[in-house]
This record gives sequence, C-alpha cells and structure tokens, in this order.
Amino acid sequence: YSHATEAAWAELEAVHIIKTLNGFPMPCGLYLDMEEPEQLALDHDTLLQIIRVWCKTIDSAGYTPGIYSSAGTLWTKVHPDEVPVSCLVWIAKWSDNPPDLPCDLWQNSDHGSIPGYDGPVDTDEVRSQLLKGLIEIYRTVPPEDKAPDACPIGGCGTEDRFAETQKTIDELAAYIATNEFKSGFQKFIDSKRGIK
Repeated sequence: YSHATEAAWAELEAVHIIKTLNGFPMPCGLYLDMEEPEQLALDHDTLLQIIRVWCKTIDSAGYTPGIYSSAGTLWTKVHPDEVPVSCLVWIAKWSDNPPDLPCDLWQNSDHGSIPGYDGPVDTDEVRSQLLKGLIEIYRTVPPEDKAPDACPIGGCGTEDRFAETQKTIDELAAYIATNEFKSGFQKFIDSKRGIK
C-alpha cells in the first residue's frame, strides 16, 4: 500500500520491499497499491513518474512489477497503456462487467467465497497471457526449486514457522479447512476491523 507522492518516495518503497524479501520468490509479481487520496489528487505526470520509478526499481531487482488501483481512481488519470510494458496492471472493479480498460488482473468482487472461510473475500480474474504465463511457469517448477521457506500466516519473522519448508497445495488446502486456521484468520480479520 503506497503513500508515495513523488517518484523518489516510490523508489524508497520499492527498495524497502526488495530488501525485506531478501530474494524470496514472488512469481506473480509485486504490486504497488495506489489508493491514498493525497496520491490520487496528484497530476497525471507525477503519477506516471511514480509508476515508472516503481516498475523500474522492482524490475531491476528481478521481480515482475505491478500496479493496483480501482477503475474509478488512478486509472481515470493514467491509462494502463502508459504503464511500462514490464509492469502488470491490476484493476479493481466490483461488477459482473469487466473494466473497459486493458488489464492483466481484474478484481471483480469483494464478496466471493472460498472453502474453509466463512466470510466474504475479494475475487480476481486473470485476463492476460503474460500473467497466465507467469502462473504456468511457476506451476511447472519442481517443488525443490520453489521458495525454500514458506511463510504461513502469523509465522513471518517469528520462531514458530512451520517445521517443513515445502507444503503441497493439498496440505495447504487441508490446513485452511481446519478450525485452527478458520479461528485464527477470523481473529486476524476482526482485529483489523477493531472487533474484540
């Protein structure tokens, strides 16, 4: 979630994320979430400079850069075609109708559902061959070559990480279906909403 109101600030945000990841793979990209009112009040050229610096910094570190915002905010000032070619465009438009703008990823709802969680979730649709290609490439990578250190919810930066570093999709799905996960995730969501 960006607070950058100038290009130099966006570069600092990108560098901070790159240092924090310390080489951890992010196969589907790193996205700059541009929603801050002060940010969206900026003129077209400043917004485009922020985007270009972010994309260049993330790309030069070997990650795929991306920009996220709603159809009615950032993308009314900057057209997705102006974004660097290496940068993925993620547009939020909660509707049955896709955005009229070109995008790689479309966030189409804030009230979807997934197995193992009782509350509403955001849902997305992959719309570009580029992003589909990144996902397919990652699916074909042998497990031993994927991220060496899985980071489960509540485990990042603490000593109580899962003992195993590789979790298959089936193992993850089984964990998400447990009451332990449901309860812990609901407490996390409630804490963000200020519910005790």
